[in-house]
Amino acid sequence: MLWITGIDQAHPVPLRCLKHPPRFGESMRTSAYLRAATAVTVAGALSAPALIAVAPAQAASVPAIRVANGETQPVFSFNDAVYQVVNIETTVDTDHDGRLDTVQLRLKRPRETESGLKVPTIIEPAPYYGPSYGRTSKLTQPTYTSAPEVDAVIAERRGNGHNKEYDKTSGDSPIDVLGERAREERASDRAADAMVSGDPAVAKPAGAGNLTYENHFDNYFVPRGYAVAELDMLGTNGSTGCASIGTPEETQGVVAAVDWLNGRTRGWDVNGDPVTAANWSTGSVALKGKSYDGTLPIAAATTGVAGLKTITTVAGISNWYEWYRENGAVRGPQGLATVEPANLAGGNSTRDGNTICADEVAALRGDRSARASGDYTDFWALRNSRPDFGKIKASVFIAQGTEDYNVTPRQSTELWKYLQDNGIPRKMWLFQGAHLRPVQLRGEEWVRQQHRWYDHWLHGIENGITAEPKVDVQSNVDFATWTTQDAWPAAKGVKLKLTREGGLSTRNAGKALQTMVDKGRTHTADELAADPGAANPNRLLYVSEPLASDVRLSGEVELSVRAALDGSSPNLAALVVDYGTAVRSTYSPEGDWTYTEYADDTSRTVCFGQRITGDSGCAFPLKVFTRTTDHKVVSRGFMDANNRYSIARTDHIADGEPYSFSWTTQPADYVFRKGHRIGIVILSTDAAPAMLSNGKPYARSFSLRYPEGTRLTVQTGPSSVTLPIASGTL
Repeated sequence: MLWITGIDQAHPVPLRCLKHPPRFGESMRTSAYLRAATAVTVAGALSAPALIAVAPAQAASVPAIRVANGETQPVFSFNDAVYQVVNIETTVDTDHDGRLDTVQLRLKRPRETESGLKVPTIIEPAPYYGPSYGRTSKLTQPTYTSAPEVDAVIAERRGNGHNKEYDKTSGDSPIDVLGERAREERASDRAADAMVSGDPAVAKPAGAGNLTYENHFDNYFVPRGYAVAELDMLGTNGSTGCASIGTPEETQGVVAAVDWLNGRTRGWDVNGDPVTAANWSTGSVALKGKSYDGTLPIAAATTGVAGLKTITTVAGISNWYEWYRENGAVRGPQGLATVEPANLAGGNSTRDGNTICADEVAALRGDRSARASGDYTDFWALRNSRPDFGKIKASVFIAQGTEDYNVTPRQSTELWKYLQDNGIPRKMWLFQGAHLRPVQLRGEEWVRQQHRWYDHWLHGIENGITAEPKVDVQSNVDFATWTTQDAWPAAKGVKLKLTREGGLSTRNAGKALQTMVDKGRTHTADELAADPGAANPNRLLYVSEPLASDVRLSGEVELSVRAALDGSSPNLAALVVDYGTAVRSTYSPEGDWTYTEYADDTSRTVCFGQRITGDSGCAFPLKVFTRTTDHKVVSRGFMDANNRYSIARTDHIADGEPYSFSWTTQPADYVFRKGHRIGIVILSTDAAPAMLSNGKPYARSFSLRYPEGTRLTVQTGPSSVTLPIASGTL
C-alpha cells in the first residue's frame, strides 16, 4: 500500500463507534499529541520555507494552524473532528409549498474550532448523496424504442423530410449518465475502505464516512485546518425543493450555504434549533466537484457571491444547452441522444419516493421549448452560465478529460478562455481520459497542487502556487508524461483545402462534387472512419500526407464546407482521425469509459490523509485500456444544417441545394506521430460504440439516427478545414 503523507499516518487513532452522529458542540475523544501540536499561530501572509513559530505562552491555549514550507500541516485530529448537520434557508420555493426551501449541509471541522480556532470551508455540492428512490438501475436499457430512430416523425419540414421537430415521448430514459459515474466512484471508494480495513463488511460509524466524492478529501484537509462539507442540491436527499437542472433557483441553494458560513442567512440543526457558524467560520469558502458537482460551483461563482474565494471544477457544465445539443443538432451525453432535462430532474428528485416533485418534473417533460428541436431557446438561456462569467470574483481551477463525451471539453475550455482573456486567477489540467477525477490519474501531484491552491486562496498563504505554470497537459503518446505551459491553446491556425483527390492541401484545390450516402444506423462512426485506403460510399474522407515530424494539435478544428443534403437527415458530423498503427488508449470492455479502476489489488490503492475506522482515505488508481489500432477518432463535432445561420433559429434547407456551413469539433490536445496521417471524415449520422447493459450491448448515437439514405454532397475547392497546430509542420 502506498501512503503518500507519512506524518498523517504516524499517529492513527481509532474512531469509537457511535450509534448517532455527534451533534454540534458534542465532544469526540481528543488526541493529546495533536491537541498540543495546535499551539502555533499564523500572523499575516506566509512564505515558504518558513516554519511558523510557536505562539507566546499566554496565547498557547488558542489553537491555530501550523505552516511549514508554504503548506498547512496536519496538526488536528481527524478522529476527533466535529460532525455537524445544518439545514440552511434559501431564498426560493421550488416545490411551491409556500415555504422557502432549505438545503442540507453536512460538515466535519477540527475539534479545536470549539476552542477558538476559525477555519475556511471546502464544499462539494451534489444531487447524488442520497438514496436513489424511485429509480431503476442506471444500467437498464433506456426506453429508446423509436425516439433515436425517428421513423414515424420524418414528416413535415417544409415537406422535404428534414424534420427535427420529432416526438420524443418514448425517449424518457431512466439512465442518469452524470449520476451513474458518481455512484460507481462512491462504491469504489467504499470498496477501497473495506480492502484497507481487511473487512469487506466494515461498518462506518455515523459521521465517520468520507464527505464529498473524493475518498481522501476530508481525511487530508480537516487535519490541516479546514472544514470539509457536502451539500445536497435542492430536491435531493436532505434538502427540500425540487431539482430544475441548471436554473438560477437551483444555484441559489449553493449560494445559501456560502451565505450561512458568512452569517447572512439562517440555519437549524437536526433538532430544529437555530445554529450559526460565527464561532468557527472565517467566511472564506471554496466549492469543488466533478460533473454535476463541478457544475454547481461554476453557477455559484457566476453570481459573485461574497465569501466564495475559489472553485475547483472537474468536467463541469457551463452551458446546459451544449450537454443536450450542439449547433442546433440534437445530441446527448455519452452517446445517449434522447436524454432530456426531465430525465435528469426525475432521476435526481429523491424526496419521498420521487412524488413530491412529480408536477415539477412533468412540467419539464412537457416544455416543448426544450424538446421540440435543437434550437437555442429561452429554456436553454436560463441554464447558461456563460453570459454571467463577468460576475466571477473567485479564482478557478479546471480539470477536463479531452475524451469526455459526457461533459465535453468545450464546457471547460469556454470557461478557461474567459478567465484567460480577462486575467482571472486560474489553473487547468487537461488529461487524455474520459469522465474522471485527476486524483486517480496523477494523485500525488493533484493533491500537492490542490493543497497549495486552497492554502493560498482560503488561508492567505503566499506559497508560490500562483507563480507555477498555469496549465498541465497529459501526453497521449506517453500517459506518464505531462507538460506545462502558461496559456492554452498555444497554437496557430493552419488552413487546408479539401481536395478532389481526397487530400488536405495548403494550395488551391480543384473543384469537384463528392457524395456519400448516410449509413449511420448500421455502422458506427469508428467503423466508417476505418481503412483510409479503401473506397467507401458511406463517408467523405480527406487525409494529409504522412507527417515528416510529430504534429501537436491543440484546440478546436474549424470546418468551412460547401455542401448539399438530400434526404431525411439534416445532420452534419465531422471527425478528426489519427491514421497510423500505434498503441492507443481505447474504450473499456464495457464500451464506455476510457479508464477503469483496479478492482481488487490492495497494493495499488493510494491513500492521503489520516486514516480512521471505516474511512481509510484510500482510492483505487486508474489504469488505461490500450490496444494496438490503425486509427483513432481524436475529436468530433456536429451541426444541424437548418441552423446554419444561428443556433437560435431554424432556416429550412432545400433538398439538393448547396449551402455554406461552418462548425468546429470539440477541443483536443493531441500529438499525431511522425509517419501518421491526419484525417477529416465528414458524415451525416455519428453513431457511438455499443455500451453494455446487464451484459448485453445496446446501440448509442452521438446524434439522432435518421433513416438511412440521405445523400451528402460536398464541393471541394471552396471547402476547407483549419487545424490548430501547436508544434510540428504539415
